[in-house]
Amino acid sequence: MQYRLFDTARAELVFEAVDDLWYGPEQVTEISFVPPVSGGLEFPAMAPFTFDSGPTVRNGAVTVEGDVAAWPVFEIQGPVDDPEIDIVGVGRLIFRTSLAWDQTLTVDTRSWARWVKRDGDALPGALSSSGARLSDVSLLPGSYTVLLRGYDTTGTAKLRVLVRPAFTSF
Repeated sequence: MQYRLFDTARAELVFEAVDDLWYGPEQVTEISFVPPVSGGLEFPAMAPFTFDSGPTVRNGAVTVEGDVAAWPVFEIQGPVDDPEIDIVGVGRLIFRTSLAWDQTLTVDTRSWARWVKRDGDALPGALSSSGARLSDVSLLPGSYTVLLRGYDTTGTAKLRVLVRPAFTSF
């Protein structure tokens, strides 16, 4: 009778963290377009005549908790043409794209991601160079006014701001 001895293999896992921070639960703020009241023609009127309210602006307050700056993720739900996200006192992200009613533009400013995607697909060139860079949009703890701009005749476009508060210790 023969016996065979088997060596056991040991797996070793090494984890690398992106940074040395602890992150809290995601905080979500939703900002919706509400078109201003308009209608009819004011005289004297000039051609071309328009019966919509033009570009709409809507703002909301985003509160960032934690000890250090956090990186927001923005989700814009269409329909909207040429959307802009303005974080007052921080910077403005300007996009040269159009979103249909069923499309979402996701803007990830986190240092390990930093991308712009439409419905999960990369959208190079959508971020205008006339606005801020994604690396400039970190938010220190505090409260911020965030404005959503763009052209939306339906008034149904939405902006979701997702932030995970960052802490230096557990």
